[in-house]
Amino acid sequence: GIATSNCLRLPSWDRFVIPLPFSRMVYLAGHPIHVPPDADLEMLDVYRQRIVSAMDELEQLAQDRLAGRVTKDQLLARASGPSDDSAATRKSA
Repeated sequence: GIATSNCLRLPSWDRFVIPLPFSRMVYLAGHPIHVPPDADLEMLDVYRQRIVSAMDELEQLAQDRLAGRVTKDQLLARASGPSDDSAATRKSA
């Protein structure tokens, strides 16, 4: 997730962000989400939804951090939590 205090956002599919000079910026990366190479269409949709949800959550967290609603310690505590990559596999099984 990315948040910046001042930027140009391109009207592309990924809403590409160009930070302007002297802007404050927060960039967050989540835990890897591994998609099995043999996943069927149903499983791919489960992973697609999970990836979209994770990206949306990270963007909101970045915006909250930039606005001062979340502290650095809160982000670090959240990042040290276990990855639940197997949850999507269990849901669809």
